[in-house]
Amino acid sequence: MTAQTITVRMRDLVPYKHGVLARFEGREEPSLIEVVSLKWCEDGRRMSAMLDSHNFIIEEADAELDYVVELDGLSDFERERIAAWVPPQPPEPKMRCAHCGQERAP
Repeated sequence: MTAQTITVRMRDLVPYKHGVLARFEGREEPSLIEVVSLKWCEDGRRMSAMLDSHNFIIEEADAELDYVVELDGLSDFERERIAAWVPPQPPEPKMRCAHCGQERAP
């Protein structure tokens, strides 16, 4: 497989438009796995990208990923999903009690 990789920030991944190259033990060639969702982690700093293989990539939102591939030969379903894509908003910061550190309602 000779896929051209690009560098993309984690927060700029687009499900169904991007895939990642992953090398599995015992295989010569890397596999191309499609990104199917992108969400913020509860800590508000990291993001989680779910892959078509049901594995996850969890990185800082501004981390640059240099193993991303822009997919081509997209189906109508994938084109519709890309067109409707709205990047997720980071979660609201959690309020903590200044005395005990427990989470509290804002």
